[in-house]
Amino acid sequence: MEEKKCSVLLENKSRLSLTGILEIKSFQETAAEFDTCQGPLQITGENIHMERLDLDTGEVELKGVFISLYYPAIDQAKPRSFWGKLLG
Repeated sequence: MEEKKCSVLLENKSRLSLTGILEIKSFQETAAEFDTCQGPLQITGENIHMERLDLDTGEVELKGVFISLYYPAIDQAKPRSFWGKLLG
C-alpha cells in the first residue's frame, strides 16, 4: 500500500496548502481541525475560508490570517491506564 504524501505549505501567513488530508473534523472562521496522514492537525487564525477542497486526493487550500498550526502528540489523545496515571 502506498503511503500518502503529507505536506503543509504556508505562504505569507495568508495562504495555506495541505496534502494528506483524511477528514475534516471541524471548520470555523477562527479554527479548523483535520485528520491527516501524520495525525491530527489544529489550525487557528482569523477569517479562514476554504479556497479548494479535494478529499479524493486529500488536498485543501485555505486563505485567511493564520496564527498557529499544531500537531498534538498522538499519545495525548489516548486515555492513560490506572498504572500509567499512578506511576506517570
